[in-house]
Amino acid sequence: MLLTMLIFNKFEQMNSIQILDKLQDKGELRCLVQQGLISVNIILWQKVYHAYKFQIENGSTKTGAVNEVGDVFDIDRSTVYRILNKLNK
Repeated sequence: MLLTMLIFNKFEQMNSIQILDKLQDKGELRCLVQQGLISVNIILWQKVYHAYKFQIENGSTKTGAVNEVGDVFDIDRSTVYRILNKLNK
């Protein structure tokens, strides 16, 4: 119980993408996916999020970035928006 509280307190001020990035930097995200504790889809979501941010940083509009990322990953635009919303929480 104490360990769980410490883990959640550690990540309390971070949004989902920051937590995923931190876990990936530590090499723990891959381990969690391999053990089945986190869906493999989360890796795709992380890539979609960062591709979107890359497009925005390079001058694309939000809509243009969503369209481009949707085309690159062959996913629907509404799915891109859903991923962005989930990972910003």
